[in-house]
Amino acid sequence: MLSVIQSLKAFDIIYGLTGGGPSQSTQMLALWAFTQSMQIFDFGRGGAISVVLLIITVAIVIPYLRWSMRREGRT
Repeated sequence: MLSVIQSLKAFDIIYGLTGGGPSQSTQMLALWAFTQSMQIFDFGRGGAISVVLLIITVAIVIPYLRWSMRREGRT
């Protein structure tokens, strides 16, 4: 689960190595939000992308937590 969360927020490695890559081939949500907010100065779109990233992360984490609590017998 931690690997999935880490991959969703991987920003520093991709930005440092490729900056989004040729023709944005290595672009991901975190990098796209940064590009929209800090380079294009479209803070609304950057914030919306960040909220979508948060919703995706929560949609992955909540079922995992329910599954793990059920597995441990804590209903």
